[in-house]
Amino acid sequence: MTAHHERAALEREAHEVLRHLRCGLDDLAAVLERLRQIREASDAPRDHSLVVEHGPNGRPEVTR
Repeated sequence: MTAHHERAALEREAHEVLRHLRCGLDDLAAVLERLRQIREASDAPRDHSLVVEHGPNGRPEVTR
């Protein structure tokens, strides 16, 4: 593998890692927003009965 091919492969891998990180951050933001909504709706400062689990699609979801 030439240096050019190796660099291109590393750049593709870096882009893939960044894509996964962005998806994870989007999932985290959605979970945090849902937790905020639940907390505001219940007027409770903290609800320790809430749990974040992986839903049927593999993405995190807030459950009780």
